[in-house]
Amino acid sequence: MSSNQQPKTSILIIIPVAILFIIATFFNCWMVWYEIYLKPNTQVVHSYFVDDATYNDDGRYFMEVQVFKNCLEVKVNHYIEASLPQKNEDGTYDDKLVIATGVQIYDLSDFYYQPSSAGLLTGKSVNSYVLKNCTFYSHPDGLDSAFKSGGVSLENENKWIWDIGGTLCMIQAKGEVFDWQFLWDMHYQKYDMSRLIVEQKNSFLSFQKGTTVAPFDFSPYFNIKMQGEDGKFTQEVVDKQILTQFTYMNVKVTVNDMELISATQSMFNSFKGNPHYEKEGQSSELYWIDETIYDVNSDDFKYDKVEGGYTISLKSSFLTFIKEFPNVVLNVEINLDNFEGINVLGFSENPFEKLPIDRIKLTSTQQKNFTVFEDYEIETENVTVIKGGDA
Repeated sequence: MSSNQQPKTSILIIIPVAILFIIATFFNCWMVWYEIYLKPNTQVVHSYFVDDATYNDDGRYFMEVQVFKNCLEVKVNHYIEASLPQKNEDGTYDDKLVIATGVQIYDLSDFYYQPSSAGLLTGKSVNSYVLKNCTFYSHPDGLDSAFKSGGVSLENENKWIWDIGGTLCMIQAKGEVFDWQFLWDMHYQKYDMSRLIVEQKNSFLSFQKGTTVAPFDFSPYFNIKMQGEDGKFTQEVVDKQILTQFTYMNVKVTVNDMELISATQSMFNSFKGNPHYEKEGQSSELYWIDETIYDVNSDDFKYDKVEGGYTISLKSSFLTFIKEFPNVVLNVEINLDNFEGINVLGFSENPFEKLPIDRIKLTSTQQKNFTVFEDYEIETENVTVIKGGDA
């Protein structure tokens, strides 16, 4: 082989190797850039919204809360087993069996403690909460009142079966989550039901009197695992380092401006473990009024065409929804500015379908007239109320 052929052969080998080297270097640099700069700023988001039960006609929510002046009750409803109920010919399903576990807390100024968890020798410390001055209950379907929980209670449960839009899921407490590390000492925060109650107590107490269904962001406390076709509860994880999961949950909160004086007022039909409790000298029948106060705004009204413009009345979809609540009382607050471009003259006749009204407030940034046909006590701001069209 001539000396001129050897350089040509070497060049033919070096060129593809160099190209491969450049490509590999480019991808290595990109991976370094991704790990250092891009990955921490990348968020893969999964959101779950937990609402009332699909397979139970009682309108039960996963979590229900009841507030009295002398106690706080938290109840968790969950299905007993992980299979779908029988589907009927009309497309409906039989009810799934539900068991409720919960807690009744008596002294909200002193209802928990944090056990010591020194990590100097063990290398691990955990910050957690334990509830006290309370009674834990279990309440299966079919029983008139709950019984005091034994070894299995809301205190030590960490997973529950529920459904999201008809698909069964497992709601699981996150448990111990890494917080920080100093030398060999690893510090964790425990996210469970006890912690949720401690940290959300003031939120529950801040609701107005009556029953409100409100969404809570419980992402710090729960993970959701959906049931697959194989019957197993699995969770799709794109990248464990960059996955963000949001867990939103509708919670039914009932606030009473009185003490609990009878076991029948309790969600567990019991007080301090006594299903026959009656406070001496009190009549529960006269004392106990269960009202559901629901806030209503301009979005809940439909337009009824009349001469010269429109009148408003509650939407039929809203009426169907609100009639699911017992003893509902409406708190109506309407900003007439929200009807921009629509000439709203006032209420239609019988706009609330004879539902009881706790309060009506009408506001506007500019002076306006507003017609009503019934006798309502109305608080106004820049609004003149006209009865039946006559000043």
